[in-house]
Amino acid sequence: MKMWVFRLPTGPGGDPNGGACDVNKLNASEIALGEKNSEVHCHTNYDNCLDFTLDELFTFGNLRQGWGIPTLDLRLPEDVWLVKYIIAAKKYWSVEVGCEAARGRRDILAHMLNMNKGDIIFLPKISKNGESKSHFTVATVYDPYFFEDRSQEDIKDFAHTIKVSSVKTFPYPIDDISDGIFGAPFMRAVEPVEEHYAHNVHSRLLGFINKHYQ
Repeated sequence: MKMWVFRLPTGPGGDPNGGACDVNKLNASEIALGEKNSEVHCHTNYDNCLDFTLDELFTFGNLRQGWGIPTLDLRLPEDVWLVKYIIAAKKYWSVEVGCEAARGRRDILAHMLNMNKGDIIFLPKISKNGESKSHFTVATVYDPYFFEDRSQEDIKDFAHTIKVSSVKTFPYPIDDISDGIFGAPFMRAVEPVEEHYAHNVHSRLLGFINKHYQ
């Protein structure tokens, strides 16, 4: 069993950059053709997106992450995904994204491919009623990653999905768990809880699970 910290998306997302990216390895002709065909922009609606992701989580057991506009299934080969991201960003968001920025997003999202049945996911500052400074939510992976075709939906984003079960919310503080435990290094959308992290974070979260969650 692995543990993860997962920040539920509340909008279109930030602007991370990845490591060096060899743009020459990407299919330049496909990018050019895709961008040409994206002149009529197809914006996605982010109004009430937090309500949508909360309802998906607590009602349907769908844990969703952003940067998930159509065509961006993470199971695609990396070079294919990067090309599709660059094209989709222009089509759905009207923004031009470079190779490094696309890779930065994929590096974060790719953690979802490593989530297996039985893994535990912590969602900081989330309750059924929305964002909360005094609560956090815990869920168990039920089925691994899948990508939903949301091209016909009003909210076309958040297609990266993990099926979860046993969704429960807890108040801060509880034992030695406070909101500060989900600070650095858990600053990105999806992060593993590694055993070597400082302040005994791994053992503290595992102790919480054994005492309060399972």
